[in-house]
Amino acid sequence: MESKIFVVIAVIGVIFIGLTIWLFKLDRKVSKLEKDQPQNVKD
Repeated sequence: MESKIFVVIAVIGVIFIGLTIWLFKLDRKVSKLEKDQPQNVKD
């Protein structure tokens, strides 16, 4: 029973790390797109 808890914690940790990496990459892409936009597009 105790080993199942460690498996659940490990799976949650891997999912959390994956989401963190994905969000970091997404933030970099959005920042690059915002920088590449012309400045006069803002309303």
